[in-house]
Formats: sequence, C-alpha cells, structure tokens
Amino acid sequence: MGLLIMGLLISLFGFAKKPDLDESVLIQLKKAGSDLSKPHEIEFFLYFPTQAAAEQAALRIREGGFEVEVKQAAKGADWLCFATKTMIPKLSDLQQIRRDFNSLTAAVGGDYDGWGTPVVTMRCSIGRAGQVCLPNVRCNRRYQINHPSPKSSTAIPSSREPRTK
Repeated sequence: MGLLIMGLLISLFGFAKKPDLDESVLIQLKKAGSDLSKPHEIEFFLYFPTQAAAEQAALRIREGGFEVEVKQAAKGADWLCFATKTMIPKLSDLQQIRRDFNSLTAAVGGDYDGWGTPVVTMRCSIGRAGQVCLPNVRCNRRYQINHPSPKSSTAIPSSREPRTK
C-alpha cells in the first residue's frame, strides 16, 4: 500500500526519474515518427588523442560487429573513430554500447561522444506479389545524444548535454 501511495505522489508531483541520454533520443525518434522496431543505421562517435589509439580502438569495436572508419577529426588534433551498426535501436543495447565505449575511451584518454541516426519509417507499396513493406528513411533529420562536437564538420540536431572536454 505504501508503494502505491508513493507511486501516486511521484506521478502527481513530477518526481519521476528523468530518462537517460539514450532513452531521450529514442523518445525523440519515436515522436518524429521513427519505427523503433525496424533496423536503423546508427552512427557512433569516439575521439582519441592519437591515430594509434583510434586504430587500436577500431580493432576492438569491429569485433563487436561494427563498421569502423578512423580519420582525423574535422577540428582539432584528435582522431575520430566513426563506427556504424545497423540494428534495432533497443534501449538496453544502446546503454550497453555506451558503457563499453566509455570504458574503451577512458582506458586511452579518449572521449565517447554519443550516437545518432536518421528517422526510419515503413513504406508500403503494392507490387505484383502483393503488399511489400520496406524500411524507408523519411527525412534527413538526425537525432544525436549530444550537441554537435566542435570537432564535427556538420551540425546535427541533438538532445545531449555539451561535451566537457
């Protein structure tokens, strides 16, 4: 009974837990019309102080099924480890990736700068064999979980807190 009353007070007075960064982006994606049950091409941004550190991290990231490209960051002296993975954007998976990437970057003085993805909807069309539904990118608007990095060459709409580095 006490838990029920506490639950009612929390919901009435707004003391509910705030969504974490990953959950906030998923909420934005859903509001934008993205079908979160469909695979999305998700981009992950990791920055490292040296090319050697970025290349070493890329090897480990590839083992997790990611496509990875290492290149000099658009601004500054850091190196970007740009990882992509097509996956269903499930909160628990994204939270685990965050923990893994935070551990990986912390070990070599790097910085995990979050993820972004375009809105994906289902487009249905009628073909000779009947109705066929294909994933369709509805718009070019991307959602990312932090402000665009000063090292990034493109601005991406975002909901994350600014980087502290």
